[in-house]
Amino acid sequence: MAFSQRQDGIYSQRQQALVAAYVIFCHGGFENFIEGWADDLITHGETRWKNGNRPSWILHHLCSFGGERNAPRSLVAKDIWSQHTMQRIIDYRSLIKNNNGIKEKNLCSIFAPLGFNVSSLDSVFVAELNTFGTIRGDFAHGSLRNSIGKLRDPFEERKRVDNIVQLLEDFDAQMTEFVKIS
Repeated sequence: MAFSQRQDGIYSQRQQALVAAYVIFCHGGFENFIEGWADDLITHGETRWKNGNRPSWILHHLCSFGGERNAPRSLVAKDIWSQHTMQRIIDYRSLIKNNNGIKEKNLCSIFAPLGFNVSSLDSVFVAELNTFGTIRGDFAHGSLRNSIGKLRDPFEERKRVDNIVQLLEDFDAQMTEFVKIS
Protein backbone atom coordinates (compact mmCIF):
# COMPACT_ATOMS: atom_id res chain seq x y z
CA MET A 1 0.00 0.00 0.00
CA ALA A 2 1.17 3.51 -0.75
CA PHE A 3 -0.08 4.70 2.63
CA SER A 4 0.54 3.76 6.25
CA GLN A 5 -1.68 1.75 8.52
CA ARG A 6 -3.79 3.95 10.74
CA GLN A 7 -4.39 3.20 14.40
CA ASP A 8 -7.95 4.47 14.19
CA GLY A 9 -8.66 2.31 11.12
CA ILE A 10 -10.20 5.22 9.25
CA TYR A 11 -9.05 5.64 5.67
CA SER A 12 -9.95 8.20 3.06
CA GLN A 13 -12.28 7.32 0.21
CA ARG A 14 -9.30 7.42 -2.16
CA GLN A 15 -7.33 4.99 0.01
CA GLN A 16 -10.30 2.66 0.20
CA ALA A 17 -10.70 2.86 -3.58
CA LEU A 18 -7.05 1.84 -3.92
CA VAL A 19 -7.72 -1.18 -1.71
CA ALA A 20 -10.73 -2.11 -3.83
CA ALA A 21 -8.55 -1.98 -6.94
CA TYR A 22 -5.91 -4.09 -5.18
CA VAL A 23 -8.44 -6.77 -4.21
CA ILE A 24 -9.92 -6.91 -7.71
CA PHE A 25 -6.46 -7.12 -9.27
CA CYS A 26 -5.31 -9.90 -6.92
CA HIS A 27 -8.51 -11.86 -7.51
CA GLY A 28 -7.83 -11.77 -11.24
CA GLY A 29 -4.32 -13.07 -10.65
CA PHE A 30 -5.57 -15.91 -8.45
CA GLU A 31 -8.22 -16.83 -11.00
CA ASN A 32 -5.62 -16.83 -13.77
CA PHE A 33 -3.34 -19.11 -11.73
CA ILE A 34 -6.13 -21.63 -11.05
CA GLU A 35 -7.34 -21.60 -14.66
CA GLY A 36 -3.73 -22.00 -15.81
CA TRP A 37 -3.53 -25.25 -13.89
CA ALA A 38 -6.78 -26.45 -15.45
CA ASP A 39 -5.44 -25.66 -18.91
CA ASP A 40 -2.13 -27.41 -18.13
CA LEU A 41 -3.98 -30.51 -16.95
CA ILE A 42 -6.16 -30.79 -20.03
CA THR A 43 -3.17 -30.14 -22.29
CA HIS A 44 -1.26 -32.89 -20.47
CA GLY A 45 -4.14 -35.32 -20.97
CA GLU A 46 -4.62 -34.35 -24.61
CA THR A 47 -0.91 -34.63 -25.42
CA ARG A 48 -0.64 -38.02 -23.78
CA TRP A 49 -3.65 -39.22 -25.72
CA LYS A 50 -2.44 -37.89 -29.07
CA ASN A 51 1.10 -39.20 -28.61
CA GLY A 52 0.11 -42.69 -27.52
CA ASN A 53 -3.48 -42.86 -28.76
CA ARG A 54 -4.61 -43.88 -25.31
CA PRO A 55 -6.35 -41.62 -22.85
CA SER A 56 -4.83 -40.53 -19.59
CA TRP A 57 -6.88 -40.72 -16.43
CA ILE A 58 -7.64 -37.05 -16.91
CA LEU A 59 -9.36 -37.70 -20.27
CA HIS A 60 -11.00 -40.84 -18.93
CA HIS A 61 -12.69 -38.75 -16.25
CA LEU A 62 -13.42 -35.86 -18.57
CA CYS A 63 -15.17 -38.11 -21.08
CA SER A 64 -17.12 -39.77 -18.28
CA PHE A 65 -18.50 -36.38 -17.28
CA GLY A 66 -19.86 -35.88 -20.79
CA GLY A 67 -23.13 -37.67 -20.27
CA GLU A 68 -25.36 -38.45 -23.22
CA ARG A 69 -25.26 -34.95 -24.64
CA ASN A 70 -22.34 -35.89 -26.88
CA ALA A 71 -23.45 -39.40 -27.77
CA PRO A 72 -23.56 -40.06 -31.52
CA ARG A 73 -27.00 -40.24 -33.14
CA SER A 74 -25.82 -42.13 -36.22
CA LEU A 75 -22.87 -44.11 -37.53
CA VAL A 76 -19.81 -41.99 -38.17
CA ALA A 77 -16.97 -42.57 -40.61
CA LYS A 78 -14.31 -41.49 -38.12
CA ASP A 79 -13.17 -43.10 -34.91
CA ILE A 80 -16.11 -42.36 -32.62
CA TRP A 81 -13.94 -42.18 -29.52
CA SER A 82 -11.54 -39.65 -31.01
CA GLN A 83 -14.44 -37.47 -32.06
CA HIS A 84 -16.05 -37.72 -28.63
CA THR A 85 -12.77 -37.07 -26.82
CA MET A 86 -11.94 -34.01 -28.92
CA GLN A 87 -15.43 -32.60 -28.33
CA ARG A 88 -15.04 -33.04 -24.56
CA ILE A 89 -11.63 -31.28 -24.69
CA ILE A 90 -13.18 -28.39 -26.63
CA ASP A 91 -16.10 -28.19 -24.19
CA TYR A 92 -13.74 -28.26 -21.23
CA ARG A 93 -11.54 -25.49 -22.61
CA SER A 94 -14.70 -23.45 -23.09
CA LEU A 95 -15.58 -24.10 -19.43
CA ILE A 96 -12.18 -22.72 -18.38
CA LYS A 97 -12.51 -19.71 -20.66
CA ASN A 98 -15.98 -18.90 -19.32
CA ASN A 99 -15.06 -19.44 -15.68
CA ASN A 100 -15.52 -16.33 -13.63
CA GLY A 101 -14.41 -16.89 -10.08
CA ILE A 102 -12.24 -18.63 -7.52
CA LYS A 103 -14.86 -19.89 -5.09
CA GLU A 104 -15.51 -23.51 -4.16
CA LYS A 105 -18.11 -23.95 -6.90
CA ASN A 106 -15.54 -22.76 -9.49
CA LEU A 107 -12.84 -25.11 -8.20
CA CYS A 108 -15.28 -28.04 -8.27
CA SER A 109 -16.56 -27.32 -11.78
CA ILE A 110 -13.02 -26.94 -13.12
CA PHE A 111 -11.17 -29.81 -11.45
CA ALA A 112 -13.75 -32.53 -10.68
CA PRO A 113 -14.35 -33.34 -14.37
CA LEU A 114 -10.64 -34.18 -14.68
CA GLY A 115 -10.81 -36.77 -11.94
CA PHE A 116 -9.22 -34.61 -9.27
CA ASN A 117 -10.64 -35.33 -5.83
CA VAL A 118 -11.80 -31.83 -4.94
CA SER A 119 -12.57 -32.90 -1.38
CA SER A 120 -8.79 -33.23 -0.92
CA LEU A 121 -8.37 -29.46 -1.26
CA ASP A 122 -7.33 -27.74 1.96
CA SER A 123 -10.49 -26.44 3.65
CA VAL A 124 -8.67 -23.27 4.76
CA PHE A 125 -7.63 -22.64 1.14
CA VAL A 126 -11.21 -23.07 -0.07
CA ALA A 127 -12.60 -20.88 2.73
CA GLU A 128 -10.08 -18.12 1.99
CA LEU A 129 -10.92 -18.21 -1.72
CA ASN A 130 -14.66 -18.10 -0.93
CA THR A 131 -14.20 -15.09 1.36
CA PHE A 132 -11.89 -13.30 -1.05
CA GLY A 133 -14.23 -13.99 -3.96
CA THR A 134 -17.10 -12.45 -2.01
CA ILE A 135 -15.03 -9.38 -1.12
CA ARG A 136 -13.96 -9.01 -4.75
CA GLY A 137 -17.57 -9.37 -5.87
CA ASP A 138 -18.67 -6.64 -3.49
CA PHE A 139 -16.06 -4.30 -4.97
CA ALA A 140 -16.51 -5.28 -8.61
CA HIS A 141 -20.28 -5.48 -8.77
CA GLY A 142 -21.36 -2.94 -6.20
CA SER A 143 -20.88 0.77 -6.25
CA LEU A 144 -17.67 1.91 -4.62
CA ARG A 145 -19.66 3.96 -2.15
CA ASN A 146 -21.56 0.85 -0.96
CA SER A 147 -18.48 -1.38 -1.03
CA ILE A 148 -16.39 0.98 1.05
CA GLY A 149 -18.76 0.59 3.97
CA LYS A 150 -17.95 -3.14 3.97
CA LEU A 151 -14.18 -2.66 3.72
CA ARG A 152 -11.99 -3.99 6.45
CA ASP A 153 -8.61 -2.64 7.30
CA PRO A 154 -6.60 -2.44 4.05
CA PHE A 155 -3.67 -4.09 5.74
CA GLU A 156 -5.84 -7.03 6.74
CA GLU A 157 -6.71 -7.43 3.06
CA ARG A 158 -3.01 -7.45 2.24
CA LYS A 159 -2.47 -10.17 4.87
CA ARG A 160 -5.34 -12.14 3.32
CA VAL A 161 -3.72 -11.87 -0.13
CA ASP A 162 -0.34 -12.96 1.27
CA ASN A 163 -2.03 -15.94 2.97
CA ILE A 164 -3.76 -16.96 -0.26
CA VAL A 165 -0.44 -16.78 -2.12
CA GLN A 166 1.03 -19.19 0.47
CA LEU A 167 -1.97 -21.50 0.11
CA LEU A 168 -1.62 -21.36 -3.69
CA GLU A 169 1.89 -22.77 -3.28
CA ASP A 170 0.38 -25.81 -1.54
CA PHE A 171 -2.27 -26.05 -4.26
CA ASP A 172 0.48 -25.90 -6.87
CA ALA A 173 2.27 -28.84 -5.22
CA GLN A 174 -1.02 -30.77 -5.08
CA MET A 175 -1.63 -30.20 -8.79
CA THR A 176 1.96 -31.22 -9.60
CA GLU A 177 1.39 -34.53 -7.81
CA PHE A 178 -1.93 -35.01 -9.60
CA VAL A 179 -0.22 -34.63 -12.99
CA LYS A 180 2.31 -37.31 -12.01
CA ILE A 181 -0.39 -39.91 -11.28
CA SER A 182 -2.55 -38.94 -14.25
